[in-house]
Amino acid sequence: MKGLNLYLSMMRRRWLGNSLIALLIAVTSVFMLLYPGLIADSEEELEAAYKSIEVSGWLVNASGYDDPQIPLDIYDAIVDSGFLKEYYAYSYCPVMPVDVAIREQCNADPTFVDYSYEKQCEQITGPLLKKLEWGSYSTINMYGVNDLYADSLLSRLSESITWLDGYDADALRGEEMVCIVPEDSGAALGDEVQMILRRLWPEGTYKSGDKARVVAAFKVIGTHTLTSGIQYGSIYGSNYYAYCPLAAMRRALEGDKTFNFTVRNLSFTIGQCDRIDEFKQLLVDLQLNVNTTGVRAAVDDRIMIGTVSPIQKNIALLKGLHVFLYALVVLMGFLLCFLTARGRKQEYAVMRLLGESRAAVTMKAIVEQIILCAIGIGLGIVAMLIIPYKRADWFSADAVILVAACYLVGAASAALMSVRVDVMSILRDKE
Repeated sequence: MKGLNLYLSMMRRRWLGNSLIALLIAVTSVFMLLYPGLIADSEEELEAAYKSIEVSGWLVNASGYDDPQIPLDIYDAIVDSGFLKEYYAYSYCPVMPVDVAIREQCNADPTFVDYSYEKQCEQITGPLLKKLEWGSYSTINMYGVNDLYADSLLSRLSESITWLDGYDADALRGEEMVCIVPEDSGAALGDEVQMILRRLWPEGTYKSGDKARVVAAFKVIGTHTLTSGIQYGSIYGSNYYAYCPLAAMRRALEGDKTFNFTVRNLSFTIGQCDRIDEFKQLLVDLQLNVNTTGVRAAVDDRIMIGTVSPIQKNIALLKGLHVFLYALVVLMGFLLCFLTARGRKQEYAVMRLLGESRAAVTMKAIVEQIILCAIGIGLGIVAMLIIPYKRADWFSADAVILVAACYLVGAASAALMSVRVDVMSILRDKE
């Protein structure tokens, strides 16, 4: 007890040094409580950058300048991957209205005029379907689109479209067998038009005698008119366009294996830019990075990389320094305790002469550092309460515990080294 009273008395005599130690611990605590906020702010900045930047991509023809022929399994894998924020796709093929086919057949075979209309339709969609001559001036180009803005021409015509009651542009995103035709096509809103769809061969690869043809009925839900700068041919001209949902065109053609239906264009924006590497790996898995499928993928992430790379480097640096700073806290505890203990060897010698064991003196030195550490951290927390413009989640029990643990590890190590004194040699030196 006498040794303890003497020890406490010695602490009071060194109040200035102990106060400076507590103040230094308080400053360290404030900094270490603020530091995680710097990392969190940078991570929020990175997340905001990912959300604000759009990464676009598209599929291209790997061996030519024509539109790519995208296999349905590749199209489905990309669209259903969950990475896309939005996408635009279309396909197309020549179509011939059954009424036009009847007219063509009547010109080729005058006896065909004698048949009833029902009989003519039955013949055209049945026995004569594979025998029809497909002239370039008796066809319409029908586009299957997944959105009003999937095709640039359709988007320019959007203001001129007259919709059937109950329908709008959203119908193009569905699977219903509906279509949009020019106003002067002869078809009225609500009419059902039968179309003969033919496979479209890439330029320069057309096979004469190709008989891949499918008959499908479409309900007219919209008509579009001519607009300035957009000219069409006649109803029989090759520049005559009709539109239907891509899913409807796929539904009509996918079942005919000889048709080999493919998507002819796919462009997209990625909604999860922080997972861009996963999306790129998906493209690699689909072999869209090599010329094996005839289709290759292009992803333009240059702006995103230029924006997020400095932020990512900053976060990595802050996290690396965080570990280093805790190591400095350990070193600070060691140096403060070592310097304090070194100047008090005579006091420790007196305590030993009063009967204190070496372990007891060491424990009291460590307890002193624990008290100083607790006071310093307490002052740091009070200071944090006063500091304005800090994060709402500034308090971290983990940070407080780590600061205390790191400091005390260093202090305890110094105490164990410094308190081992030779009482007689110290007293002899003092004399």
